[in-house]
Amino acid sequence: VVAEGGDTATMALRERLGEKESELELREKELQALQTESEGLQRQIQEVRKKFAGAEEEVAAAKLEVEAVQRQRADVATELLAVKERESAAVTAAHEGLVQKEAA
Repeated sequence: VVAEGGDTATMALRERLGEKESELELREKELQALQTESEGLQRQIQEVRKKFAGAEEEVAAAKLEVEAVQRQRADVATELLAVKERESAAVTAAHEGLVQKEAA
């Protein structure tokens, strides 16, 4: 009777062991699937980082272009002011010349 009970206990332990092994295999498959998914996500993250780095470079280049255009605008405004000042001086000189002619 003890031998039969021992066999029954052994069979129950083997059955539980088999269940645990099956559960472990299932968990290992789940882990492998998660690792595969993680690798795919890591690749996507790297691609996004590369695109972001490229976009940052484009933004930096655009900022430099904007700064260059702003400097050019400032130069043109300074030049325009100088032209207006020369024009005003020429008009004033012409006016003074007319006044002197009339006085003469």
